[in-house]
This record gives sequence, C-alpha cells and structure tokens, in this order.
Amino acid sequence: MAAGLLAGLSPGGAAVLGAMAGSASYIAAPAALRIPLRKVTIIAERVLREELITLIKDRGASGWTLTMVEGEGSRGIRASEWEGRNVQIDTLVSSDVAEIIMDEVGAHYFKDRSVIVYVADVEVLRKDKYTG
Repeated sequence: MAAGLLAGLSPGGAAVLGAMAGSASYIAAPAALRIPLRKVTIIAERVLREELITLIKDRGASGWTLTMVEGEGSRGIRASEWEGRNVQIDTLVSSDVAEIIMDEVGAHYFKDRSVIVYVADVEVLRKDKYTG
C-alpha cells in the first residue's frame, strides 16, 4: 500500500494496487503446475452416450463431462420427444489420446449416426490430476 501512496494514488487506489499485486503473485506462481492438454468434444445422439463414454475411458481418458444439448445442423433440428436431446461429452486428454478418440469416433459413427467431434488446445492448472 505504501508504494501506491508514494506513487500518488488515493488510499483506496493504493489498497487496490496492493490486492492486485498480491493476486498477481498467486496467478504467476502456478505456472509450474500448468499442463497443455486437448479438449475433445463429442456431440452425438443420446442413445450413443454409454458407448462413447466407454470408448473415451478405454482409450485413456481419466474423466469426462456430459451435458444435454440442443441445436441445428446439416441434418436439421432433432425435435421429436422420443429422440430426446443430444449429448455433449467433453474430456481433457493428451494429444495422442485425442487423436485416437477422434479417429475411432469418426470410423465408428460418422457414416450412420449424427455425431460431431472436435478438439481444442487448453491449458489446465491442476497438472497433478492429469500426470499422476
């Protein structure tokens, strides 16, 4: 706070500067704990939920997140009650595992099913959860 006051800041501004400086050290410190991963997202018919979860787990994913989703694409809107909403399954994995999952989803489901799979680069702060 003293540095902020010496710099001509108001007491409130100096307090904010002190808080920001404190949080900056917290934000910078975990850099060693960060790990680059790939986020694989699969959007598919609800009926494929269990098969897809089994596939990603069998290929090395340690976890997944499932969300019920709706949308419209090249096959139109899936609006009937019995079809239900689509599922979106997200998992964070290494580049190698991401490639395997994407290739297998494409090979097994693209021809006859309404499935989308895409990948994005992400950075995760809890490195210990993903590297053992």
